[in-house]
Amino acid sequence: MKDNNTIIHFEELNWKQIEDLDRKKTVFFQPISLLEEHGPHLPVGMDYLTSRDLAVEAIKILNKKNKDLTCILLPPLPIGHCRANSDFPGTITTDGKVIKKIIYSIASSLGQYGFKYLIILSWHLDFTHLKAIHQGINKAMRKYDIKIYEPTGPHFWNSKVDVWDEELKKKGYNIDFDPEKQMHAGHRETSIMKYQYPYLVDKIHTKLPTVYVDLSSPKCHGKYFKEMGIKDGYVGSPSKANEEYGKLHFQDMANLYANLTMDLIEGKKLPELPGRLKRAMKLPFF
Repeated sequence: MKDNNTIIHFEELNWKQIEDLDRKKTVFFQPISLLEEHGPHLPVGMDYLTSRDLAVEAIKILNKKNKDLTCILLPPLPIGHCRANSDFPGTITTDGKVIKKIIYSIASSLGQYGFKYLIILSWHLDFTHLKAIHQGINKAMRKYDIKIYEPTGPHFWNSKVDVWDEELKKKGYNIDFDPEKQMHAGHRETSIMKYQYPYLVDKIHTKLPTVYVDLSSPKCHGKYFKEMGIKDGYVGSPSKANEEYGKLHFQDMANLYANLTMDLIEGKKLPELPGRLKRAMKLPFF
């Protein structure tokens, strides 16, 4: 019997083991997020670590839900695009065209071997980053009989994340921060790190003031963080972070990924990016 906590790492398999996998019952998970500054209190690997760990947790959930399914973790990729905060040391940004080619290459390699399912997990939501991922996905699906899905973008761009916080309020959880203003290394991400990697969270976070800049505002387009007045590299309320919230948020997202993976396999309709973003993503890279 398969252990629910067993994680099958692609790089540890030999080609014969890969060849013997049931094409209709195997799903691959590809975590991908860049290394970037996350304020003076969080590691530059925040998005990378979270993408990887959520993939692992989603696989554990799926192992319990569907004993016949084989979930395989591809090596996490520490790449992505973010120009806005590249004026801080620690941000390593990759050209969107390169990301698109990498996603396409991975997906097409699996597709040519007859595999049917691939989940791309990214905690990083920069528009160019998502655009590259989705263009790579769409190109691969046009050429091969493979279903590929990226769940984080549609989830966050289609819904107000504060709806989840309102549900927590109803259950008696104390929400003493503005949910809509936790945009980068704020309450949510700091809480996740306090849950997953407390030893990587600098104690300075307890003294950091709330910082808010509307990163989606046209006034911010094309500007670097420091030009926007974000002098310490974070937007939100890290001082209010706590481990309990981080655990709840992490587990909620892992369950979401697991459920959407099953929906993909079962052929159900999946959430898509808003129309305006889908249209913008069709534009070429410059």
